[in-house]
Amino acid sequence: MTGRWSTTTTTITQIHKSIPAISNITVLYGQSVLPMPQGAEIYIYDYATGGAGPSTAWRYGDYETAIDGNGNTASAIAVTGSNRDSYGTQTAYNTAAGIAISGFSSYSSYYAENTTPGAASESDTFSVTTPESLVLVIAMGSSQHCIRMNGMPGFIVDNTTSGIYDTEALIIGHAYLNPGSYNATMNTQACLGGQDSDNMVDTVAVFVFAPSNYTG
Repeated sequence: MTGRWSTTTTTITQIHKSIPAISNITVLYGQSVLPMPQGAEIYIYDYATGGAGPSTAWRYGDYETAIDGNGNTASAIAVTGSNRDSYGTQTAYNTAAGIAISGFSSYSSYYAENTTPGAASESDTFSVTTPESLVLVIAMGSSQHCIRMNGMPGFIVDNTTSGIYDTEALIIGHAYLNPGSYNATMNTQACLGGQDSDNMVDTVAVFVFAPSNYTG
């Protein structure tokens, strides 16, 4: 009797998730050119100024600029694929930051500003639709010295100039959040005296990066 045998091969395709991550944050005081390490998928740049004087938008990837009560650009944000960006300013004080991010499939952005003279707070409401999304928050207080954030669960401060530099307060932080509606609120204060309230501007930007799936 002759037997017959058959072999079945099953290929299992696994789906992996790549979680978005911040690979580098660089903060420079008094510098208008910001170089970053190469290799990230996207770069976000921001600067805040202190005192009066004109400033320009970022050279690459201009996203938002905030104008103070004297008609000058008090802060600006850029989003670009370039690992180097620059801006111009004639202010006495300025702080710039760059954030490098990779590992995402898509992103959405939200922005709010308070240009009322003597601004002391601003709030940004945003939505998350994909589990384990990276939420990046950038908050700036132009011609302010102290700054703090509240309203976001699990928020981690990655870098801050609050109470350190002269009159340009900055917070960069993140959280990993699941689907829902959230709020990021910033509060600022001119802890140093002698500030012109017309130069005070509060801005908060939120970027939500969704994870990317890949097979293997």
